[in-house]
Amino acid sequence: MKVGNFIYCGRHNVLVSNCKFCQQEQMYMRIAQEFADQSKDPKFKVGALIVTQEGIMYPGYNGDEIGGTNKRDSMDTGQSGFVHAEANAIIKFNPTIHKGCTMYLTYNPCIVCSRMIINTQAIKSVIYKNEYSADVRGIEILKKANILCEKLVIVV
Repeated sequence: MKVGNFIYCGRHNVLVSNCKFCQQEQMYMRIAQEFADQSKDPKFKVGALIVTQEGIMYPGYNGDEIGGTNKRDSMDTGQSGFVHAEANAIIKFNPTIHKGCTMYLTYNPCIVCSRMIINTQAIKSVIYKNEYSADVRGIEILKKANILCEKLVIVV
């Protein structure tokens, strides 16, 4: 929220420039973006990063199966046929060991990925950078499951 010439962090009750949590979230989002950039999808590059309370990171990005062609099934939105970034991160992650984790996404999650996030029973918050589309049903599903889901305010 903007107050005068300052951006105020309503979640942490301080100026964003003084908020160590906001600075940390921006750092993790930059890492998620680095993984998004690894995607071979020519149309839509998505990155995901699960961060445990201990700081262990599990990354993912959208793409084909191991050894696949990395070619989209279709150029239509939502029809790439690729494994989603969230799924690729969750595949590497062990939710029986880690609880209370945060997932950073370069785009908000779809409905199916939101259901996977809930089913881990280990991710307590999802922070995303961009809206994928006007479809916010994935966000609504997470909020109904009491998982914090917020768009990250990027401060430059």
